[in-house]
Amino acid sequence: MIQGTVQTFDPRRGTGYLSPAQRDDRFPFVVRPDEAGPLSAGDTVEFSVAGGRAGLLARDVRRVRSAA
Repeated sequence: MIQGTVQTFDPRRGTGYLSPAQRDDRFPFVVRPDEAGPLSAGDTVEFSVAGGRAGLLARDVRRVRSAA
């Protein structure tokens, strides 16, 4: 699993972007509310990366630590 930080997250749609630690990449992600728990910008997460139709996509996103 890769650790990173949530950059943006829209809880209504369940979509956002996150960045891996120590890299400048950004990966889009989609979660159901019951998959990742409450997420917000700045949260530390663990995730894996897989290829999607439009490029790389973060999958299996799980919050490790809250930003607050």
